[in-house]
Amino acid sequence: MPTNMKRLGLLTLLGAASAVFFTFALWLLFRAGCAGDTKGGGYGDPLVALQLEDAALPFFVVAVAGIIILIASLRAIALRYRVALVVAFVLTGAPVLWLTGLRVESWGLRSCS
Repeated sequence: MPTNMKRLGLLTLLGAASAVFFTFALWLLFRAGCAGDTKGGGYGDPLVALQLEDAALPFFVVAVAGIIILIASLRAIALRYRVALVVAFVLTGAPVLWLTGLRVESWGLRSCS
C-alpha cells in the first residue's frame, strides 16, 4: 500500500475518532442535563451533573486536539494556510462546539425534567 494511502487512512481515522470523542462528550453533557440543573440547582442532583460535565471535558479536548492535528497534517495545503485554519478553528470552531455542548445539556435538562 502506498504511503499516501496509509496517511490518508490515518487522517480519516483521526477525523472519525475526533467525531466519536465529540459525540461521547455531547452524550455525557446530555446526561448531565438529565441529572440536574448545575446553574440554578433547582432540579435533580447538581453534584452528579457537575461530575458528568467534568467527565465530558477530556473527551471534548481530545476531539478538538484531533481536529487541530488533522488540519495541521494536510500537506496539500500550504503551511501558512494550515496555520490560518488552525487559528480560525481555535478562535471560532472550538467555541462553537463548546456552545453546542451547552445547548445539548439544556436539551437534556428540558427533556428529562
